[in-house]
Amino acid sequence: MRRIGILGSTGSIGQQTLEIVSAFPDQFKVVAIAAHSRTDSILSQVLTYRPEWVSITDPQSADQVRSDLPPIQHNYTLIDGRNSLYDLVDVADVDIWV
Repeated sequence: MRRIGILGSTGSIGQQTLEIVSAFPDQFKVVAIAAHSRTDSILSQVLTYRPEWVSITDPQSADQVRSDLPPIQHNYTLIDGRNSLYDLVDVADVDIWV
């Protein structure tokens, strides 16, 4: 099983990558996702793919995700802020970044 990290998971390439993951669930696991502010998409992705790590660069959007899906209840770590992508790449154990 390949562990996938998706930078820009709410954009077109990120969404296409998630479609491939959904088509081959025995071959890929989404470990990390990163986005800027599309909270509806982020919330859906967390619930569907259960990543270990979530990075949101917009602090207000991160606060909304924390409120709507408390990390402690959904078993993920959320990092936010403009440097959160760097932090995510440092901490997530990923085979492939997209």
